[in-house]
Amino acid sequence: MYRPQYLEQKYEVITVHKGNGEKVYEYRRPIKSDTYKRKENNEVIPLYGKRIAKH
Repeated sequence: MYRPQYLEQKYEVITVHKGNGEKVYEYRRPIKSDTYKRKENNEVIPLYGKRIAKH
């Protein structure tokens, strides 16, 4: 089964604001998870085939 969140969500964007709501900066923190270890039915998630993936 195709799980798009496994391929898309490699990092989370953290935005830091001041008290008045002005955006100071944002940075991307990689999500350290076991997504590539929890493959259903031992399916291979291709790292190169994202553009031809079915949506």
